[in-house]
Amino acid sequence: MSFSKINDYLEKYKVGVAYSFILVSILSMSSLIYKVANPIYKGLSALVFVFILVSLLGSFKKIKADVKFLILFGLVAGSHLLSALVNRSGNFLGNITEVIFMVTYILLFVMLEAKQLQKVFQMTAITVQVISFLSALFALILFFARVLILFKVGDRSYSYGVLNGRVWGIVNPNASAIFTYISIVLALYLIHQGHKYSVYFKINNIIQVIYFALMQSRGALLSLLLMIGLYFAFVARGNIVKRLIAFLTVAILVFGTNVGISFAASKYITSSRATVFNFDKTTKISDNASSSSEVANELHLIETTPSGRTHIWKNALKMGSVKPVFGYGVRNVPNYYSQYFSKYEIQNSLIGGNFHNIFITVFVSSGIVGLVAFMMLLGYIIQRFVRYLFISKKNSDKLVMILFFGMLLGQLFESQIMYSTNFINIMFWFVAGYGLMICNRDEKIRYQEVTDVR
Repeated sequence: MSFSKINDYLEKYKVGVAYSFILVSILSMSSLIYKVANPIYKGLSALVFVFILVSLLGSFKKIKADVKFLILFGLVAGSHLLSALVNRSGNFLGNITEVIFMVTYILLFVMLEAKQLQKVFQMTAITVQVISFLSALFALILFFARVLILFKVGDRSYSYGVLNGRVWGIVNPNASAIFTYISIVLALYLIHQGHKYSVYFKINNIIQVIYFALMQSRGALLSLLLMIGLYFAFVARGNIVKRLIAFLTVAILVFGTNVGISFAASKYITSSRATVFNFDKTTKISDNASSSSEVANELHLIETTPSGRTHIWKNALKMGSVKPVFGYGVRNVPNYYSQYFSKYEIQNSLIGGNFHNIFITVFVSSGIVGLVAFMMLLGYIIQRFVRYLFISKKNSDKLVMILFFGMLLGQLFESQIMYSTNFINIMFWFVAGYGLMICNRDEKIRYQEVTDVR
């Protein structure tokens, strides 16, 4: 049987596999569920890799994917292969596996047909609304009850509830805040499309804004403000002056409300002793720990504050300057932590090679070669999306591009769109692939309108 026939046979399963891929990645955001979901995710990744391979070998000429995107991504993957070869003395197979995973989560949504992408995007948007609502409800219950739950499964410790003046829900506050931001934008996307459940999506957005403030994520707040700015610049109606005034009003209101809720929440959490349910017998909390902040100190939790991130960035750049051309290789990076970072930074802030800045993380992992290739890929997507925002009149589709830029801005403070198997990573490249499909589709329509003799 030829590759083209195999591809035709697999075509009917691609939507189901792509959605399952996203659903498992959402569930994997919870470290508690990750161990259960991870084998499923790996199996789906292997299946998706086969789909991509068959598509490329069997019907490359029929593929409607963005060719420039494929070429630029080839440079990114190639730079990481070079890094793996240069650092082949350590974790060679692991670094090659990382490239395979990269092919999986970046190319999956570029290889799907337009109708398939639209269907998966709709399903994902609704799924995110449901899960974001349940996650916020769980966290808010713990917040108002001033409860902190500690337990351990295997070698991994878990904490849920009020801690260090913040709310720790099913996912850690920084990742959860970005997930909440994604939920808000996707709700606006569904509302603009006139979805029959638009009223519920509006209610969920109000809940998400409150939950967003409780997590006190500065990077996610910047992403939210950028989204508001882009929304009033390219989606909202009215002349420039009216939109500017509306933007300033909403931005100040959102920022002030966010700061106000965050301050009030911190005061509420620390005003009384938190009820700690410590099911982890190996972790002893003294009776003197009268507040969640003191409990956090006893647990040695390090917050990734601006000053903390600056320290991480400086040491990461020192680390990268030792191997500036091809980097260390993704899987080799943790082996060198102890030379540049403290024990507590390694345990809490650097899990998975995360230097809290995607560009620094890519530089250390794959060197200046990998960083340049990565920036060229992002640059291509950015210029396509900016052009679409200026030209198109389709507001719901513009929200896809706005979501992309908000998530990208957040990566100046996090490293979640490369080298990690989580929903934020998958969603970022899904939005990129879906957005490029929209750009290509509408360009063809405009070309037909210009060249139509009538």
